Amino acid sequence: MRDKRFIAEHRGGSLKKEQHYQVITWACDCAEHVVHLFGEIPYERLLNALTVAEEWKGGNASVGDAMKASAAAHAVARESSDPTAIAVARSVGHAVATAHMADHSLGAALYALKAVKYAAQSPDAERRWQDEQLPPEIKDFILTARKSRKILKKKEIDFFTKILTAHRLFPGPPHAGPLLNLGVYGHLKPLSVRDSVLRQPLKSKKSLEVSSSF
Repeated sequence: MRDKRFIAEHRGGSLKKEQHYQVITWACDCAEHVVHLFGEIPYERLLNALTVAEEWKGGNASVGDAMKASAAAHAVARESSDPTAIAVARSVGHAVATAHMADHSLGAALYALKAVKYAAQSPDAERRWQDEQLPPEIKDFILTARKSRKILKKKEIDFFTKILTAHRLFPGPPHAGPLLNLGVYGHLKPLSVRDSVLRQPLKSKKSLEVSSSF
């Protein structure tokens, strides 16, 4: 179940429009802060996505435009082979997708931290920087959401490991039963056959990764 603090008022949540603008601004700040890690010349699609996010705040781009820009950024991630570049592109993709669902802002921050880690820099310092960028109007619910989802994600990884062990998937031969995937938003969801471990059997706990295909 989604946190209602991230759901717009007109959709039954408590997120005010001004807060939504603040959330996407913060998400884009997180992504922009690590864009330079992509390489000397960031892909045009990444810069365009951040521009679309800014235009959405000004009423010059629709949610549909933002989602198209997000899809383009995630395409850059799929085309990349460098872990740092992939994380940067995912961060940008989630940042602009915040126009659609404010929860994506947490994904933008998460992948920015991953990019910093892959670049052999300090994730702790980056997270402190991210926290310092939060305006008072959204700081409390963003920080509490980050903390609660971090705890929940750990519990789900432990639960997922038990499922794999019970079905002799971890380690062992592939199993044709129901398969699950971990999502950034703190929930388990069914895996499609194409994306399942039927084609990529898990060998160790290191194989467990948070899904980034949103």
